[in-house]
Amino acid sequence: MIKKLIVPVVSALAVGTFLGIFLFGHYDKKEIKTVGETGQTKEVYFLQIGVYSSQENMEKNVSKIPYYIYQVENNQYYVYVGMSLKEKNAQKLKDFFISTGYNIYVKKFGIANQAFLTVLEQYDTMLEQAPDTNSYSAICGQILAKYEELVNHGREDQGTA
Repeated sequence: MIKKLIVPVVSALAVGTFLGIFLFGHYDKKEIKTVGETGQTKEVYFLQIGVYSSQENMEKNVSKIPYYIYQVENNQYYVYVGMSLKEKNAQKLKDFFISTGYNIYVKKFGIANQAFLTVLEQYDTMLEQAPDTNSYSAICGQILAKYEELVNHGREDQGTA
């Protein structure tokens, strides 16, 4: 009986690990774009980890960060590693990244995409209930991946490249 369970469990773990690594590998460095205006704007706290003068310099300095997005403004690369609707969660994430050796700045941006805001509320709940800091990085990666997914979807709907 136990031998019959071992193969499916080990197979499921292997496939899950592979898919997780594969999917998260595609979201490690995404550029921030404006999320489509679809409703009332809410303030979102973005956790900025740095500003760099070139893409090469940025990539070199954030190579140890598993998930990030960036915004190019005035030939400067602004790198973000997390976001939250709640100031308390933003502070929790800021403290986490500071404890790992990074300087973090919290910036507020308005987001009007209701679908993304709903998902972000769910991730905020996950952050509040996280038993320890080990899950913070994974939650931030999922938030950024969802943000990027909605940005690309919104751009396709508008017919822009």
